[in-house]
Amino acid sequence: MTVPRPAAPPFVPAAIRRAWALLALRPLTLLAAQALVAALLAASGATEAWWSSAAWWPVSGVLANVIGGALLMAAARAERLPLRALVAPAPWRRGDVLVAAVAGALLVALATLVPVWHGTRIWGDPSVGTAVLAGPLPAWAAWGSLLLFPVTTALVDVLLYAGYVRPRLAATRLGPVGAVLVVGAVLGVQVAALPFLPARTFVAWRLPMLVPYGLALLALISWRPRLLPAALAVAFGLALAAVVPTWLAST
Repeated sequence: MTVPRPAAPPFVPAAIRRAWALLALRPLTLLAAQALVAALLAASGATEAWWSSAAWWPVSGVLANVIGGALLMAAARAERLPLRALVAPAPWRRGDVLVAAVAGALLVALATLVPVWHGTRIWGDPSVGTAVLAGPLPAWAAWGSLLLFPVTTALVDVLLYAGYVRPRLAATRLGPVGAVLVVGAVLGVQVAALPFLPARTFVAWRLPMLVPYGLALLALISWRPRLLPAALAVAFGLALAAVVPTWLAST
């Protein structure tokens, strides 16, 4: 006898519309934040302001994260949903620590090894692309990015994509698998929007590099939503590792 799969929790149509809106707005806010930084650089006399804004990607990311966090809180308030319900959907059970450790190691491997392999295929040397992202910043921007970028990125990316958007889209015709594929793909390809440079090779490098990581993270949370705090810890560590080279180049 087969055990029926638990049905997805019911969500009102307005909640599902908000989920689609948040999914679309996340990469758009990253682009808008970079455009704002580029405008400020142009106003200060920088030439090729858009290209110069690429080095400021952690600052653009923090600005976009603030917007994304505000939108997520507004969506949660509209449903009278406490944020703690997104952070910790359910208490952990026996064996979850081991599962979280193994899953965390696999997520880190996907987020680090796949970009190295892909960068080697695109550039011939994986350090070529990352050199564009490690430009020096003023001390205030470097320290601010180090302190704010990892925590805001982890909270917004994991809570928005995994905690809010995924379960609501899973309740639509997409189903759990379709929701993981759609949301995980957007989580992965948003890397191409931070920073965005209109260069074919650069986009080809950035676009798919974290898609496997995004799909695996969403699949993990779809399987065991209560492991969301572990996904937060992994996302924080990865975001910190991403911004440290910029901080080192600036101090």
